[in-house]
Amino acid sequence: MHRDAHVSNRDGSWLIDDACVYLNVSGHAPRLAIVNGAGADALARGCSPWQIRTEAWLAAAERVRVLAAIEFACAPDCIALLPSVAQGMATAAANLPMQAGDTVVTLGDEHPSGVDVWKQSAQRAGATHREIVCGPSGDRTEAVLAALDDSVRVVVLPTCHWHDGIRLDLHRVAAAARRIDAALVVDATQSLGVEALNLTDIDPDFVVCAGYKWLLGAPGLAYLYRAPRHEAARPLEWHGWDRVAGAHAARRVDSASVYSQPALAMAEAALAWLGRCDRTFLRTSLRQWQNELREQIRECALPFASIADSAQITALRPLNHSIDVPALAAELGRRRIHVAARGAALRISHHLHNSQEDIHDLASALREIIRSP
Repeated sequence: MHRDAHVSNRDGSWLIDDACVYLNVSGHAPRLAIVNGAGADALARGCSPWQIRTEAWLAAAERVRVLAAIEFACAPDCIALLPSVAQGMATAAANLPMQAGDTVVTLGDEHPSGVDVWKQSAQRAGATHREIVCGPSGDRTEAVLAALDDSVRVVVLPTCHWHDGIRLDLHRVAAAARRIDAALVVDATQSLGVEALNLTDIDPDFVVCAGYKWLLGAPGLAYLYRAPRHEAARPLEWHGWDRVAGAHAARRVDSASVYSQPALAMAEAALAWLGRCDRTFLRTSLRQWQNELREQIRECALPFASIADSAQITALRPLNHSIDVPALAAELGRRRIHVAARGAALRISHHLHNSQEDIHDLASALREIIRSP
């Protein structure tokens, strides 16, 4: 179990440049040394393909599927391996067809990977795409609930918004969706790996999650949960590996491209690391770091309102409208402090590699930049 963020960073567990303050895990997780090593080993093994048995190749995918199922808290047969959230959403859309007069609901300012396919699907069917736009002080859950009527057939939501980490009350939305017989599709990319997802209570039809953010893997591998009621879900592509898939298992929805050995090896190492990680300690550590950051912002009298609904994501929204958020993020980047400009706020997303010194460096840099003429 991982007990000390500072020790984790000093002993080389994370491949972080000491001169860099990396605070953009929501964009791309920093690399764990064991994950990088697993990928390098798999790449090296690929130089001798004659030594790789088909059974071993397929077994790697099944080990990853089992480990991913632990994160989702579901049976491995409910997990499909895909290259991206976009393909996961496309698979869900293909299996939740709409017709003229139907409505699909998505959240405003959401990531295009989770929205664009639903816009296209609605357009092709003559259905309506309803985007829920909520102001800075608005309650996104209430706005979604208010938009649900008898025309709604699909509701597509994240566990928390990628701009600021504000969480959606999926339990209330799921109950409302069930009352109107609407399907629920969830993007868990910005929380799974830190926060648990209660599939039993929410009972979504599909859940997608990228593997290279809070699940600490590498790009090119994402996960799709499909509820048992969708056991006959149709894949987007047909390939040679279909012959090894069970007729009703989610693996028949797998993409051929995810049988890449480096991607699978890195995912396996990352998911195994998470499996050994004390999640209560992880969440407590992330929340403590976040609270210390917010206190530093207050002590320095920096003109930001902090949003801290999710322990792993802090949004700093300027109180001074003259502050240019993208320009501020770019200047921080030039100082080797890496955050993200998302919407009207700076998004700070940290993990166990971050220290108290990182908080001091960020606050000091913000003070210097904002006060400079």
